[in-house]
Amino acid sequence: MKLSIITTFITFLFFNAVQADVVTGIYKTEATETGAFLEVKFGPCDKNPSLSCGIILNAYKSEADVNKEYDHLGKIIVENMEAQGSGKFTGGTIWDPSEDKVYNSKMTSVDRDLSVEGCILFFCRAQLWKRVK
Repeated sequence: MKLSIITTFITFLFFNAVQADVVTGIYKTEATETGAFLEVKFGPCDKNPSLSCGIILNAYKSEADVNKEYDHLGKIIVENMEAQGSGKFTGGTIWDPSEDKVYNSKMTSVDRDLSVEGCILFFCRAQLWKRVK
């Protein structure tokens, strides 16, 4: 009985430690020139739950116009981001659906939001994704 309680307690501590390093929530990407943006849902990656992944949850043509026919709903846009501490994540990739290209990526928590960067060699482009949920 004692062994069962101790095992459960250790499992609980381990699970919470892993979960604490994973980005969770729904974030809104920066809008394009036409006002289009995506909502990305973050959580543990399926293949490695200690890493953060984001899937495209919703697409919008503008603030009030949902694009229900967007081809990439449910696809992974951010993959395999590893927590480095202090709200920093590295080692992952980000997919740009408009160009169908994958870039090395890093992220940083900024208050409730995420600064997300896609990089080629030393050149990076960043966006601030706003947390909506």
